[in-house]
Amino acid sequence: MKFKTRSFGSGQSLVEFALIFPILILIVLFIFDLGRIVYYYSVLSNVSREGSRYGIIYAAQNPDENEGQVYNAISPRICNYSIALDLGCPNPTMNVNLIDDDSNGRNEEIQIRVSSGFSPVTPLIGSFLELDENNQIIINSQSTMRIEH
Repeated sequence: MKFKTRSFGSGQSLVEFALIFPILILIVLFIFDLGRIVYYYSVLSNVSREGSRYGIIYAAQNPDENEGQVYNAISPRICNYSIALDLGCPNPTMNVNLIDDDSNGRNEEIQIRVSSGFSPVTPLIGSFLELDENNQIIINSQSTMRIEH
């Protein structure tokens, strides 16, 4: 007579899965955060470029405007293009610099620098990255374009 013996190996698999599961979740959350950072940087890059494009047209049509007036003209455009980002609209977090290279009184270039804070979802990521006082990573984008007169 042969007796069948049962194997109780399923408990071992459950313990191994319980040990690996938190690491697997951290890896998935890190990949999720990495995708969000790429999205934020892509949107900021497009926003700064669009602001520069609009700024060179505006500055060419209004050559006597100062940086504050150009900022007020560009900020609605920046807010329209900042999809899913908190840039502080209607007054977005950006710097507008009008550059006069040859000191002839006419602005030659416009430089737009836009920044936004990114809050990671992954726990413990703050110990590896440099976070500000709000536990955010600051992402910056800058665009410089020449004003054609």
